[in-house]
Amino acid sequence: MQKDTNDFLREKINKALRDLNLEEGQRFIVKEVSKNFDDPFYLLISIILSQNTNDRNAIEAFLNLVERGLDFRKLNSMSLGELEEIIRISGLYKSKAETIKRLAGFLSKDELFLKNLCKKPPEEARRELTSIKGIGKKTADLFLSVYCNMPLFPVDRHIKRVTERLLDKEMDYEEVSQFWREVLDRNLLKEAHYKLIYVGRKFCRPKGEKCDLCPLADICRWRSE
Repeated sequence: MQKDTNDFLREKINKALRDLNLEEGQRFIVKEVSKNFDDPFYLLISIILSQNTNDRNAIEAFLNLVERGLDFRKLNSMSLGELEEIIRISGLYKSKAETIKRLAGFLSKDELFLKNLCKKPPEEARRELTSIKGIGKKTADLFLSVYCNMPLFPVDRHIKRVTERLLDKEMDYEEVSQFWREVLDRNLLKEAHYKLIYVGRKFCRPKGEKCDLCPLADICRWRSE
């Protein structure tokens, strides 16, 4: 994109997202956990539980863990089967339980691992976190951006669809993430993540049936064609 196009998009997108208010009742487990718990383990667990499910089910699974004492030592000693039953409602509970067990085992050997990530450069921190099987780029980026306040931008399927339609071209994870890091004002990065997910859920539907109501409609290249 040329500089004038970038400047135009930057101004329009930042204004549109700043002005956008989330619909009452919209819940994001990561947002709620980061607000109510000052524990990196809790936050990372909430992100793992949120994968490929709705926030309502993820929150219920998270609260099930909290009721039983959400502690990495306890989870490390818990049987895999018991953990699977506790988080079953989150969906994909077998793979999520395995990831949580691996994380709990990792922290049992280095309990300051998550906190120490904040002292490292983003790429190094991301590389170390994704070395734990089951933790991918999106999970790592979301954790590091929320807990460590790193200038990263996690991308889910909703954000990917919104971005590809906005620019009317196919993009991979890194391209989408880089676009938003370049376009968004630094102090809008975290909140824009939730707002773009909301736009994807509410307006940017796969069949395009709600495009006319989308707050980004006037700058969407896909809609204009």
